[in-house]
Amino acid sequence: MDPTSYKGLCSFLADGSCSGEVKPCSSLLTSDGARLVEIRSGVKAKSLCTKHFEKWFQFYELRQTHCCDPYSSHKSRTAAVKTNVVSLHMHLQSREVPDMKVLLPGQKMCKRCAQKVEPLLAAVTIQQSPQSSAPSSQSLSQGPSDLTNLFIQAAGGLENVISGPGSVSAQPLAEPSTTPSTSQDLFQDSSVEEVLADVSAGTSDCGPNDPGDSNWGGPPDRDVFTGETLKDRTFSSETTTSTKEDPNDPTFVPDAFSTLNAALTVLNVEKVDKRKLTNEVLYGTEKIRKINEKFENLITEAGGVVHPPFNEEFYSKTLSALKSKFQASKNNSDKVGVLSIALVSMSQRKVLEEFQSVGATEHIIRKTAALMEEQDGILPTPNLKKASRFLPSSDVDLIKNFYELDDISSRAMPGMKDYVSVREGGVKVHKQKRLILTTLTELFQLFRKEHPEVQVKFVKFASLRPKHCVLAGGSGTHSVCVCKYHQNFKLLLEGANFKKYDQELNTYYDFLGACICNPPRAECYIESCCPTCPGADSLEIKLKKLLEDNFVDKVLYQQWTSTDRCCLETISKNADEFIDVIIEQLKTLLPHHFISKEQSKHYKYLKENLKEGEVLTVCDFAENYTCVVQDAIQSYYWKNEQVTIHPFVAYYKNSSGETVSTSFAVVSDYMKHHVDAVYAFQKEFINFIKLKVPNVKKVIYFSDGAAQQYKSKFNALNLSYHSEDFALQAEWHYFGTSHGKGPCDGLAGTMKRNAYLDSLRKQLIRSPLEFFEWAQKKMTGITVAYVRTEQVQEISSFLQNRFSKVLKVPKIRSHHCIVPVSKGEILTKHYSSANAFQYVPVEAIRKLPSHDQLSEAKYVAVLDENNWLLAEVQLYDNDTQEVLVNLMYKETSTSTWMQSEYEEVNPYTIEEVLAIVNPTVRDGIHYLDKDDITKIMWQFNAAKGLVQRIHH
Repeated sequence: MDPTSYKGLCSFLADGSCSGEVKPCSSLLTSDGARLVEIRSGVKAKSLCTKHFEKWFQFYELRQTHCCDPYSSHKSRTAAVKTNVVSLHMHLQSREVPDMKVLLPGQKMCKRCAQKVEPLLAAVTIQQSPQSSAPSSQSLSQGPSDLTNLFIQAAGGLENVISGPGSVSAQPLAEPSTTPSTSQDLFQDSSVEEVLADVSAGTSDCGPNDPGDSNWGGPPDRDVFTGETLKDRTFSSETTTSTKEDPNDPTFVPDAFSTLNAALTVLNVEKVDKRKLTNEVLYGTEKIRKINEKFENLITEAGGVVHPPFNEEFYSKTLSALKSKFQASKNNSDKVGVLSIALVSMSQRKVLEEFQSVGATEHIIRKTAALMEEQDGILPTPNLKKASRFLPSSDVDLIKNFYELDDISSRAMPGMKDYVSVREGGVKVHKQKRLILTTLTELFQLFRKEHPEVQVKFVKFASLRPKHCVLAGGSGTHSVCVCKYHQNFKLLLEGANFKKYDQELNTYYDFLGACICNPPRAECYIESCCPTCPGADSLEIKLKKLLEDNFVDKVLYQQWTSTDRCCLETISKNADEFIDVIIEQLKTLLPHHFISKEQSKHYKYLKENLKEGEVLTVCDFAENYTCVVQDAIQSYYWKNEQVTIHPFVAYYKNSSGETVSTSFAVVSDYMKHHVDAVYAFQKEFINFIKLKVPNVKKVIYFSDGAAQQYKSKFNALNLSYHSEDFALQAEWHYFGTSHGKGPCDGLAGTMKRNAYLDSLRKQLIRSPLEFFEWAQKKMTGITVAYVRTEQVQEISSFLQNRFSKVLKVPKIRSHHCIVPVSKGEILTKHYSSANAFQYVPVEAIRKLPSHDQLSEAKYVAVLDENNWLLAEVQLYDNDTQEVLVNLMYKETSTSTWMQSEYEEVNPYTIEEVLAIVNPTVRDGIHYLDKDDITKIMWQFNAAKGLVQRIHH
């Protein structure tokens, strides 16, 4: 059979990626080659397309560039050594080695794996008899009779018997150790006697001549056509010429009749009748039909496929009908059925060429081919999608709550018109809108990262989005007060469109991840102090190469800039300058991004893990409300009064142990938003919370980092006095810069929206006091207090003396947590969950140690004329209030001190003791840490009057 006319399907059709001409394996591979393909792919292939022939045989070894990793020990793909190739014998040995992958012939290993595997394989002995080898592709182990087998071998293979010398163009591809046989045409190339003589002599190149071959049975002793004994027989023209034929008869060629009958004897077909052949017109045609039928049976028994003769008219009409049916089909099931019929006789590429004009796609053709392989035949039924898994109600609630996480998933919109109507329990209520901070795709990825145990698809996740959680770009979602650092970096990426050139740089998270360790640590973000991080240099090289390879010379992008006012500018820079801008902003964004996420995470942690007696409070100034009067005259526009609103939202544990919230808002006619107002409003809130939560012991504040209001040395000083002023412990945490939107914004927006609507209904709200009176009546879920301007002014007078002694807090903008130690002393942290802290004095006052403290002290710093000294306490006399100490002397600096050689005891009064310290002693040297020195210098300067008084 001519392989070029083969119309079967590739055995790897299920892969959906066949290409090239399909040929039977018998014409492509030897038996060993076919066995090799089966071992590598796990498929016993009968036919191969060009692509899969190259994949599994021709180029398989060449494409093995990485280690096959027999023990799955590599964390990433490891390059293989070219010479460490797995042989067939190693494959058989690997099957006997426990706890190791089975090696496939042609795979390669790295040097380390090869050194580990080779001793294990050497210990395995494989017993393989000669009979276990695969049969040769030129031999036929099964057939009607031994005589038939020998006939086919003598002709050079079954395909040569059928198609003659035309098959020589498709010689089988043999392995290097195998010599391909020469095809012989039984009826044209040589006489039967010559073929038989070669076979009997054992020298024919058409069949096996190796006694070691499993199919070799020794030389034949009888003529395969006549059955005569071949021993001592000599072939001549006399033995092959019919003596009964007339040499003058032009109808017959000498030797043709006997040759034909000899062949029919082998095929077990009735011999040709000379008289009928000459006299009956259809006798020869019928005899050919029987011979063809016999050949077809033999091919089928040998495992081949016989295709009927090609009918062009039938093919054309059938193809046209299939195209019409495909175009008229309304559902994919019918289309798959039509394509399956076409795929019986055509390749996928040919079907695409024919059916593309009527709407077929490569995808549906590949799917049809896969379904045919899966369901064994034409007209397959597409697999129906399984019903989605039922999502537990706990997971549903988890997803809905995730959408409402402040500063992680969404934030409350502050506008009084930012609300939607939703139904809760059958009742329509207004809920403040929450703006989703990212795309739903990014939010879904973040959810899966934090909750990998929840099995949910993106479609279901998106469908569970609460109605009041809105996406950017919708009506009423014009958002202001977004983070400048994040927004400017996103605008840079939009200008360059890096994701067009590299899918690994899709979002700004990818840029951050390229500069830090995986998984990252806090040190990776803060001031680039992690020594193992890749850093921005490697990313800079990659970005420059990316723009250079894509011929990008200039980049046009937008940025928010601030001079006397903030505006959005369009900027153009060349590629190198643009990369410099990206790297510079990335270095700023790294710590900012970490702080914003870490503070939001800490806020969530505190909220979920509140202890009894603790109150978590979020506070913020709302935008002032402007009073509106319905049917006012034109000139009233210039007289509209404003209202200051400062909401507090507090979370605490109730008697049942559940975390609940309460809302409190201060309304005032005082228009300045600074620390004096904060203290006055804070005082009202403390009075409220003591009534609401009688067992309160500690208040944990969370706010934005507005310098004039919360994050300043003045508020830090007030916080150090919190226990004295309000009899409650406290600490203050700050959200990341521009990431402080929270529940207070929604609370204030609700109050302003309802006040505006009632004003339009001719409810008079013309002043802050009327706003307060209205809120007390209408805002039943919010406790409202009113603070007059006079009250704030009284507070200012009270705080003026305190603020006159305030000290500067170093780098307060970079710290996001303040914990008071005592009056005038605080600890600051870079972020709330950090272990490291910095001791900071915030008030220029002399703080004398107590008697109890001095009784337990071991080391103190004492004032000695115009300097200070470190001393070891020997005794504290409570009667005289003097401390007896041994003075030390400085070795190299103020942080290292040594014991004096003279054990002289010196008395010092309490007023001369600056601070109690705890030095570290190593090898007789006393080391003072930074906090001890800060404390000493603070009290030394206060005692000497060197502190500059800072007035508020």
